[in-house]
Amino acid sequence: MKTIAKFQNQEEARIALAFLQAREIHAFLPDIETMSNLSSLAFGLSGYRLMVPDDEVEKAQELLANLPQMDEGTDQEEDKSDVS
Repeated sequence: MKTIAKFQNQEEARIALAFLQAREIHAFLPDIETMSNLSSLAFGLSGYRLMVPDDEVEKAQELLANLPQMDEGTDQEEDKSDVS
């Protein structure tokens, strides 16, 4: 097993986990229960680890590299077209 990413918040970690699992990657978050019970200050140094089996590391990293990023506070891309 190898850690392929770390996340500072549970929501991002769970999104990445679901994204990989939906693509048949056997990913898991070994720290999710422990970290959920600690304050954010207590785990801030380590974060949530996303792990996958050694034979799925390359595919998982490639998929995560293509995971769409969303800006904080928005749920869709801003339409920049000129409406006259």
